Amino acid sequence: MHIVSHQLLLYHEALARTTKLKKLHRRFQGRDNTAFKGVFSLYYEQLGWIESPFNPNKPDPRFILYDDLGREILSQASRESGRIFYVYGKIGMGKTTLGLWMSEVAEIYDLDSVLIHGGRLYDPEIIKEKLKLIIRGPSFFKWIISKLRRRSILRYIVIVDDVTEIPDRHLFESLVGLLELPSRHISICMLGNKKLNEWPFRDVFTNRSIIEYELKKPPKEKILQMIRSRIESVGGTEFHPLTLDEILMAIEEKETIRDILLELEKKVIEKTEGKSKS
Repeated sequence: MHIVSHQLLLYHEALARTTKLKKLHRRFQGRDNTAFKGVFSLYYEQLGWIESPFNPNKPDPRFILYDDLGREILSQASRESGRIFYVYGKIGMGKTTLGLWMSEVAEIYDLDSVLIHGGRLYDPEIIKEKLKLIIRGPSFFKWIISKLRRRSILRYIVIVDDVTEIPDRHLFESLVGLLELPSRHISICMLGNKKLNEWPFRDVFTNRSIIEYELKKPPKEKILQMIRSRIESVGGTEFHPLTLDEILMAIEEKETIRDILLELEKKVIEKTEGKSKS
């Protein structure tokens, strides 16, 4: 019974991802990928790829590495209101991808997700409108859906990416205020580059328990599967033109997922460039 339930959960997660993928990715189209594409396009075209599978500037929830942690957070947020989670890790470890993935599959856990971006994508006006929706409640259409689901209260998880790159103390004070709203089931998940005790706005959440997680490099088997999936998604086969040894060396030598992808991109360029000269 447990296996069947787990498989059903995976199916619904995949279904949820397909419905939100295009909308979420639009937020990342503004990132400067021009130079990356210009350098790499000549090489991936030779390989018959539709695009680079190793672009580290385009987070893609299809290639999630921390789905187990994401499920744990969403499960806890679904069971109990007022939970606060803080996920930290090195730049390039996959925090943004985790945040996108959780935002996509939250509805499977009977939660509406509100995704807030820090860093270059930080926009106070957009954030203000998102928080207003939580305070005012859903649109008429979403209210009907809520009734059909027999929800007695509104259920949200607010996901804040690049939290350590947001200098706005007022935002975090507003998030604390959300937790006090009546007829709301709200939890917060923040993702940043610093440990919780190094984050300057930790004091905003004084007297509130925060569950802290560190993102560490996943097992090499999981990274290998991610790399294979990336290559196959653009029209490649297995690890070609890379060898398994080359990939394992990159995984061993590099500390973050971003650095692994950049190293593999470099190797592909070297191989295709050498082939075109011979």
